Amino acid sequence: MKSFKILSIIALFSITFTSCTSSDEPIEAAALSQLTSGSSSSGVTTASFFKIDFDGSTWNATSTQAIVNGGIYITALNSIGQTFQISIPNGTVGIYKWNIPNTSVPGFGVAYNPYTGANSYASASMTTGTYSGNPNYIDTLEINIQSINSTTHNIIGTIKFTGVRTISSTSNAIETKVFTNGSFNLIYLDNFPTPTGNNFFAKINGVDFITNSISATKFSGKISISGISGSGENISVFCPDNVTAGTYTLGFSTSPYSVQYSPTFTSGGFISDSSGTLTIINHDTTNKRISGTFISPNLSAFGTTITHNITNGTFNITYP
Repeated sequence: MKSFKILSIIALFSITFTSCTSSDEPIEAAALSQLTSGSSSSGVTTASFFKIDFDGSTWNATSTQAIVNGGIYITALNSIGQTFQISIPNGTVGIYKWNIPNTSVPGFGVAYNPYTGANSYASASMTTGTYSGNPNYIDTLEINIQSINSTTHNIIGTIKFTGVRTISSTSNAIETKVFTNGSFNLIYLDNFPTPTGNNFFAKINGVDFITNSISATKFSGKISISGISGSGENISVFCPDNVTAGTYTLGFSTSPYSVQYSPTFTSGGFISDSSGTLTIINHDTTNKRISGTFISPNLSAFGTTITHNITNGTFNITYP
């Protein structure tokens, strides 16, 4: 097992991942105390995996991360950028469903994102929230955290759920996807690792956005730069991997430059429009370091009239 930075693409949960395949990227210093190649912190060899069935086949992660620090936060990603995420605040060994008391606390949720910038399929309560009372959605969520071993730093569990998403900005039309037979056995960290020498800052609706973790990755012709707070609130910036110094107009479907904001770990993303700008101050492609500023005053999302205002955005970060 090797550690490398890669972007989780839902809201987008940017952290250091454990690769389920061979990779020669260096392990981040913050993760060294918990992760070694192919073993847990105690030196016990493990077979880390995350898999789940949907659309007639089994999905297997190529990269994973688990954090257990008073809550349980799991992200799994495959080679084409599809991601699953699980967030259980105050989580421990046990079974979690929407209809179990003390389960549906703020930040609790599960989601699947099929590609960069897509609207995620998220598990949702049938009694409260956006999809409550919708006859086309049936909740099947069950997360079973079977074991958390503080000696080997392994977390083991199973999961099934039905994901739902809004498919129209002008109606309440939805589509669903059923996920079954999910299971995982992962090495976990005790906290969100943050690489040294990198920084990310912004204001959201005038309030400072304080990051617990920042990360960047290069894939599919893009660079993705993200910051996440301790509550799961997150901001991601996207630009082409050959970007040069200059100022660019943000967009989503109309521009390769965009900003996405999610108030919680598994909530839907608010997307930038053409009223925002991204300024690249420097892009050193040899040393893989990029710095810049951004402003996005009118982030919006499907199915809601709520907007968010991001100002004073800055970043200076190295990507793998």
